[in-house]
Amino acid sequence: MDKKDIQSIVLANRYRLISEFNFSCKDTAANCAYKLTQNAISKKYIEPRDSVRGETLRKWAKDKNPPQWACRSAADLLVSINYDFRNKEDIFLAVYFFLLNNEFDSAEMAIGKLPSFLNDEYCQGLVDTFFNAGVLQ
Repeated sequence: MDKKDIQSIVLANRYRLISEFNFSCKDTAANCAYKLTQNAISKKYIEPRDSVRGETLRKWAKDKNPPQWACRSAADLLVSINYDFRNKEDIFLAVYFFLLNNEFDSAEMAIGKLPSFLNDEYCQGLVDTFFNAGVLQ
């Protein structure tokens, strides 16, 4: 798998992280959107701004075209709760955004920092694939 293949998969499927975040967030849509936005601001994915609306969050999951910052923030929040990703496509996205959101100098360093629930042979293989393809540079 090369860089272009990986980027195509991420672009076509990243909305799934928003969908999974919506599913996992046991609060009102407005409060979930607030949490997503505030996390993105605290991680400096976006400049300080008003929160997106809950309706916008639901729309992003359906329209399949959410902004990058929202996907990064959703991945952070899902990883922080050890979310049980339901399939390999979602795990692919979780590992990709975990690596994107945290700077690692090598695949070995990244594998050593994978959260325990993402640290299996499949996820370690993804880390190697992403580093070898140069998608995180």
